[in-house]
Amino acid sequence: MANINSPKTGFMAKYNANDCVLQIGGKVISGFGEDTMITVSRDQDRATITQDPQGTGILSVSNKDLTTITVNISEVSPDAKYLSDLCENLNEFALDLRTTTFHYWGSYCLVIKDPDYSVGAQASNLPFQIKAVNLNKESVR
Repeated sequence: MANINSPKTGFMAKYNANDCVLQIGGKVISGFGEDTMITVSRDQDRATITQDPQGTGILSVSNKDLTTITVNISEVSPDAKYLSDLCENLNEFALDLRTTTFHYWGSYCLVIKDPDYSVGAQASNLPFQIKAVNLNKESVR
């Protein structure tokens, strides 16, 4: 079996969750939930392909670029109220997310829905959904 972490094939980067920095409206967000901190998901495919009955394919490029960013915050985080207020007032804001491997940024973002809330044996996770128009992405590796 070949070694996939070598000078010949390239070295794997080191991941550290502490290297993740999320700024919303210029404010650094902290107090994430227990497991997944942030999820970034493009709402539409970049393109679709259709075929006629004879197999001729047609590529249609999608120019829709809405993205959903889910930020999982502990209910006891000092930033839970900040995100809740952004949602309540429908304030738009800039977003900047930097990790060891990617950089995402956008200037027109909104928290569109209050997160579901539950009470239990531990502090609840609040999944705030942010919609971003024209979210930019670059690889930093």
